[in-house]
Amino acid sequence: MSSCMGFYHKDAGRLHPRHLHWDMSLIVTGTIGIDTIETPSGERREDLLGGSGVYFAAAASFYTQARLVAAVGDDFPSAF
Repeated sequence: MSSCMGFYHKDAGRLHPRHLHWDMSLIVTGTIGIDTIETPSGERREDLLGGSGVYFAAAASFYTQARLVAAVGDDFPSAF
């Protein structure tokens, strides 16, 4: 018996999703950008990788392999 999310394996019982073998990966499309974040306490971080595609792929990676496909502009730093 297996659930639709793959959290139950008939031989192993309940497992964390990262411990299961996945037959397919998830292709994520979205934006990639460079973020600057300032917290309410005044701390500021610049040149952070961000964008909806990045955040969604990071969250999805807890459940399956996530592959990110996105276009970036000519001004996107090659360091990323």
